Amino acid sequence: MTEADFTTIRGAQVPTLAEALEFTLRHKLPMNLEVKDQIHSPGDMSIVGDVLAEIRRAGAEDLILISSFNHDYLREVRRLGSTIPLGVLTEETHPDNIPEYVRSIGAQCYHPDADITPDDMVRELVAAVLKCRRTLSTTWTGRSA
Repeated sequence: MTEADFTTIRGAQVPTLAEALEFTLRHKLPMNLEVKDQIHSPGDMSIVGDVLAEIRRAGAEDLILISSFNHDYLREVRRLGSTIPLGVLTEETHPDNIPEYVRSIGAQCYHPDADITPDDMVRELVAAVLKCRRTLSTTWTGRSA
């Protein structure tokens, strides 16, 4: 980015979850919503329920994939009765028996870091009927809903 690019975006606000969901609905644009790990913060115990409530309030369940590096959050989505598709994010290492692990969480997708996932592993996972997408490390930080 150039200094001019920074000048253009300086002061721009990141949308709230409610605003992002409204945009998703208006444009019928599927969203991969990553729930960031809130461990050791006040929102850790409520983040999943809060996110699900906002998705339901917006009526966006059919356009959302919930993903997280915190796999306990994905399990909590299922415990709370949601059928929204889930994506397991991983970095550094893969779990043992990936297809079984992903299914045990109730997830449909596995998104490992590209740096630890060779092409032959992707082919094996696709053959195991898992949606697999190698991901690059990205950051999404938003204002509260």
